[in-house]
Amino acid sequence: MKKVQMAAIALLMFMVNGCASQYAVTFDSYPQGATLICDGTNWGYTPRTLYHDANALKQYDNIDASNCSANWISGAKAKYGTIPHKQFPNGVQTTVQRPNVRGLQQDAEFALKVATMQAAQAQAMAAESQASAAHRQATAAQQQAASALTQALTANRPRTCFTNYGMTTCY
Repeated sequence: MKKVQMAAIALLMFMVNGCASQYAVTFDSYPQGATLICDGTNWGYTPRTLYHDANALKQYDNIDASNCSANWISGAKAKYGTIPHKQFPNGVQTTVQRPNVRGLQQDAEFALKVATMQAAQAQAMAAESQASAAHRQATAAQQQAASALTQALTANRPRTCFTNYGMTTCY
């Protein structure tokens, strides 16, 4: 079986807007909220989705994610392993179980805090999006009102024209 090593993590984050050849790999942990570290790079809290170039993966049967680990706040760590991907054309998810060591309650509480923080971020982004949409609508309404006012003022105003040195100017 062939497998691709995830050593070139920059390839994993191959994201080109509009590119249809992205392959999603979602790293999860139980409990969630562990920090995902791949080749020394911190990718944030689990679950975290990273992207491969799907065309580059076609020649491999598996993705070797052994250079990635879930690192919980208590200090517990677990490594990811080989991820089969060929039977999943739209992406895969891999989950590691926290080892049975001290600190499970601390990690579970932190997972709850991370979930709460992510929910608050999602709400803030939704509110910002709504505010942005309202601002765009208000700006469009102001522009329409200004245009209507300009048309009304110019339609009802008498024109005064004069000619000076062969050039006619109207107000």
